[in-house]
Amino acid sequence: MTYLLTDKSDDSKTIKRDWKSYFNLILVDAQKPLFFAEGTTLRIIDPQTRSMKLGSYSGQLQENEVYSGGSCEVVSKLIGSMGKDVLYVGDHIFGDIIKSKKQKAWRTMLVVPELNHELKVFHDKRDLFNTLESLDTSISELLRSFDMTSVHRPDAVTKIKQKIQVIKKTKLMNIYSQD
Repeated sequence: MTYLLTDKSDDSKTIKRDWKSYFNLILVDAQKPLFFAEGTTLRIIDPQTRSMKLGSYSGQLQENEVYSGGSCEVVSKLIGSMGKDVLYVGDHIFGDIIKSKKQKAWRTMLVVPELNHELKVFHDKRDLFNTLESLDTSISELLRSFDMTSVHRPDAVTKIKQKIQVIKKTKLMNIYSQD
């Protein structure tokens, strides 16, 4: 989750504030689908060892602690909120987002780390995508006006398609191999 909350420039990975301070409750290893049914034992994670502390946790919500396990009922009681008053952040569309929305009416936020690379490629290669889109539009316009009396011959379309293939082979193949 820290990649969402860091002030990252290419040469800096400084965090403005502790990532845990953004959340009322941090819960890991929920063991879904059990979390949305009977649940499991709620425990606190030791920040030094990153392992679960022994025993079950049943006290008040502690600020900046990371919890493990539990159930949606326990979480609702712990934070004193339910339904639309809960924002559930997850990275799995079915196990996190759909289940929490459908069963508990929680508001949801889907985190998709893979989109970071996709957005970078889109931004860095915008001119290339615009060129391909322009060539594709040219083909569409030629085909739309194509008939027996047309001055454009099918080789005009073929030449544009060849340009597209050259661009795809030389430029697009390298996009996803970078980084």
